[in-house]
Amino acid sequence: MTYLLKQKLIIKNKGRDPMLSEISYAIEKFNSLPGYELSFFEKEILGYAYFADGEIHIVNNKLGQPYIRISSVHYNFNTKIKASYRNGLVNLIKKGFAENWNENIFILTNSGWKRSEKIVNETKKIMSGYYCELDCDGMRNHL
Repeated sequence: MTYLLKQKLIIKNKGRDPMLSEISYAIEKFNSLPGYELSFFEKEILGYAYFADGEIHIVNNKLGQPYIRISSVHYNFNTKIKASYRNGLVNLIKKGFAENWNENIFILTNSGWKRSEKIVNETKKIMSGYYCELDCDGMRNHL
């Protein structure tokens, strides 16, 4: 992400949505910490993003509360779970695996794609006979 784009996002979101302010802070403060261990929520976001062309969306529920959506997967559960997934996205940005693309859309970086592919391949090894055919909103048809 270019310096100018980072600054536009940071300025645009100051004093607005606290979730986007937190993400803006992560973008401003951190660029890449790729060697760190990933949490359950970070792994799940990366795993699903692999099948959604790397796109991660921040959307609001009917009450205006922000949550993570990846293709047709909505992480709109209780407040604690929503916060855990939002925090997972913030940590992925801090670690250099995701970046802001446009408004409330985030995409995987090259490091993010590599790690997400590793997660998917590890999942295939662990779950014998595991096959997933996801075909919605541009998701890939293989695993």
